[in-house]
Amino acid sequence: MVLLRTEYYGEDSRAASPLGGIAMKKITKALTAMLLLSALLTGCAKSNPETPADSTTTTTEPSGTANRVWDGSVASKFSGGSGTAEDPYRIQSAAELAYLAETVNSGKETYSGKTVALAQDIDLNQIEWTPIGDGNTFFEGTFEGQGHTIRNLRISQKRESRVDYSSANKTQTNSYTGLFGACKNASFSDLSVRSASIAIPDAESFNLICSGILVGFAKADNQTTCRFENIRISDADISLQPGGEAPAGDSEALLGGIVGMWFSEHGASLRLERVESEAELSCTGAVQSSNQLGGIIGSAGGIGLNLTCTNFRSDLTVNLAESIRDRAPAGAFGYLSSAHLTLENGYCVTKLDKTYGYFQLENAVIGESNLSQSTIRLKNLFGRVFPKNEDSLLDSPTVTPRDEEATRNSFYSLYRITIRTDLGGSLTEENCLACDALPDSHAFSSDIWNLSDPAHPRLK
Repeated sequence: MVLLRTEYYGEDSRAASPLGGIAMKKITKALTAMLLLSALLTGCAKSNPETPADSTTTTTEPSGTANRVWDGSVASKFSGGSGTAEDPYRIQSAAELAYLAETVNSGKETYSGKTVALAQDIDLNQIEWTPIGDGNTFFEGTFEGQGHTIRNLRISQKRESRVDYSSANKTQTNSYTGLFGACKNASFSDLSVRSASIAIPDAESFNLICSGILVGFAKADNQTTCRFENIRISDADISLQPGGEAPAGDSEALLGGIVGMWFSEHGASLRLERVESEAELSCTGAVQSSNQLGGIIGSAGGIGLNLTCTNFRSDLTVNLAESIRDRAPAGAFGYLSSAHLTLENGYCVTKLDKTYGYFQLENAVIGESNLSQSTIRLKNLFGRVFPKNEDSLLDSPTVTPRDEEATRNSFYSLYRITIRTDLGGSLTEENCLACDALPDSHAFSSDIWNLSDPAHPRLK
């Protein structure tokens, strides 16, 4: 059974869109919020001295393998390097990674045009981590993992940023969490993050929550191309915790296994290659008026975004309160709004803790989208939606036999896309199948994928 949920609408059927007025209003509101966000963040870049300013911390710089495990200290400099692509700043200890956070968050350095590289594995030891960049400060460089792993990331304290949208004469209370809280024009490569946990206390007090295991919020502008290459996230979870006084206006939670929110200004491009995530995202204890959850990216959009993702795997578990089931799109990409979109060679699984009968916004690849005028190319995409366990299936007392059939059909759903050919939208689909395991026709390269178990293919 295949249910891709691709819909075409020409000029004679504009009023027939199944999104309806409420959903279209939600999409418009989400895009408006992103535009307001960009209005402030455009002017937030900090100074870029030739070398990073010395930290005020006087901790002796650690060295050696014993210092892979963090003790909470902050180094006073990197181990070496000049910050060029050929001679990057080298991080050999957790304290030096904390130094990177200190220099960015204090506004001393943005690392624009600079490269920072891990020289060995890092263990953050489940000590409270301060994200790199807070929405008023940004990491703007290139971060190379060089095949290393960062383990035991923990964020549990309230991270709050007051963001002034001067053009709209309003101020919002936002939260940006992840290994990197906020980035601009940044790229990442050859990095694994394992055993990571982010809990956001008093979640109901925020207008906007952007949380991703690697990056909470990322933006790019001026035709910039940002790259995420060879990124692996495993044994990771993000949860919203109840509490806090509700702010004025709407509230949004954008959660992602790799990136919470990615926003384009002026035709920026995002290229993802060989990325995979195993993450559990929960909106149960606290709920926002809008929630977007993605195994790869929670929400991506903006002005003229060109997004390409090839060779990707998403293993996403979603825990949702019943009250937000109809406003919490989830998939490898929770919500997409893009001028040009290419997805190729992907295997995606979304596991739901509760189904509450027929569902439309939780899919394997794309939860929900505003791509009606976009150029879209989808090739070799596979996977499906599963109940998290037997108790998750059809647990609502109001489910009717008709709902039961619809629910079972919903498990075989890759994406929800509405195309407006009369407005220039186009879609090319090739070899996309909702299925329990990779079919023989998958066309995945054995040089890139481990295909020994067709039900659980993995990137090499």
